[in-house]
Amino acid sequence: MELYKPDLKDLWFREKFMNDPDTMSYNNAWGGTIAFPESKWEDWYDYWIINHDNKRFYRYLKEGDTYVGEIAYHLDEKRNVWIADVIIPFEYRGKGYGTQGLGLLCEAAANNGIAILYDDIAIDNPGISLFLKAGFCEEYRTDEYIMLKKELSNKIQIEEILYEKVGEFWDDHIKYLVTDGIISDKEDIDYYKGSHYRGILESHMKREPDKQHMVYFIQDGVRIGAASYCTYKSEDGKCFILDYWVFPEFRGNGTGHRCYEALEKYTRADGAKYYELNSEKDASVRFWKSLGFIPNGVDEYDMPLFIKKDDGRKIPDSADGKRIISIVDDSKRKQKISRCILEELPEWFGIQESREKYIEDSANRAMVASFDGDKPTGFLCLKETGKATVEVAVMGVLKEYHRMGIGKMLFEKAREIAIEQGYSFIQVKTVQMGRYKEYDDTNQFYQSLGFKEMEVFPTLWDEWNPCQVYIMAIS
Repeated sequence: MELYKPDLKDLWFREKFMNDPDTMSYNNAWGGTIAFPESKWEDWYDYWIINHDNKRFYRYLKEGDTYVGEIAYHLDEKRNVWIADVIIPFEYRGKGYGTQGLGLLCEAAANNGIAILYDDIAIDNPGISLFLKAGFCEEYRTDEYIMLKKELSNKIQIEEILYEKVGEFWDDHIKYLVTDGIISDKEDIDYYKGSHYRGILESHMKREPDKQHMVYFIQDGVRIGAASYCTYKSEDGKCFILDYWVFPEFRGNGTGHRCYEALEKYTRADGAKYYELNSEKDASVRFWKSLGFIPNGVDEYDMPLFIKKDDGRKIPDSADGKRIISIVDDSKRKQKISRCILEELPEWFGIQESREKYIEDSANRAMVASFDGDKPTGFLCLKETGKATVEVAVMGVLKEYHRMGIGKMLFEKAREIAIEQGYSFIQVKTVQMGRYKEYDDTNQFYQSLGFKEMEVFPTLWDEWNPCQVYIMAIS
């Protein structure tokens, strides 16, 4: 994959895919396909390629002799932000070109002095997941689009290795196995270099849904390490890491930790729930333990297993050594706590008007809150919706305290209150599963507590955010 600055005569490719309904389906809300006849080529080329004034950047994505997509960014002078763009024609999708292309775009932008890239993506565009996997995060959302943002630096990026390109990975893999002393016997070396072992893993790269992945770690456009893993989506979401290494010349200064953090973020965006691996060398075991992995028995070959669940973290103790979940009665304190939490959760509460309404209403709601010492870390408010029913009106936990069990503890305390006050049911509303990753996580959280799907109201909020109602009997 390479970036290619097209000549004027090459714009037939752009005309072709912009006139393709399947490729341009993401643009249906704004008219779908876009006419780009040859009569427009020269003016467009002059604006984007020749006289770009350092405010525009445009390239084709080229694989061999084939154009497989376009990338671009430009300065939105009204909002004073740099907006990214990646389009992969429909016929080339599902091959990893989007991920590679977005990585190349970020690299080019960073090299050209761009500090932050944004993209405003239609709220129903499945391409959102591509940007999230590439390290973009949600800045805010409207009824029509989500604004995504990525700070460009020397952060570690992930390059997915295509099946067709796996040959070069094997060269790096055997070098790692031998150099790091993982294998030394000629018989083992021959096995790992042989077609039988490699054939098995290559066949797993085509398997769905539990696909084998081979990836490189990229820093400043340079490959600094590699890994292979499989996430078992058809089971319980375990991500088993088969290989993981940083190339010797890049080791030290926390590079291994930063690569793992990038890998975990990348795999969690693709459905990983927890992690497991084999390790027996002392240095390797110390490394994995430093990341939160703990012993988990042995496998069928008596190789030690290590596991990491819930980020390997425990709920932090408060200053006096106790975990605090308490009822909050003072109205002003309720609003202070809710503001403290919700303003740190723009992925869920990014619309200021809605967020302020939650904060205002919290003063008159029953509230339970969690604390780390004197610091609020999460809260939950209840409101009555019927004589027998109370609703989780709003709930939030600071992101650095996610997956520590705090949300469950808050709910259990709120449930006790609801039972004491004579309610028979608790309900909660959220965005229907399958729309956005953040809300898919929210759905799974409520399901894990025992809530059951009751009904979906497609337009209660708006057509982009169908309302899923969950219910739980508590008495």
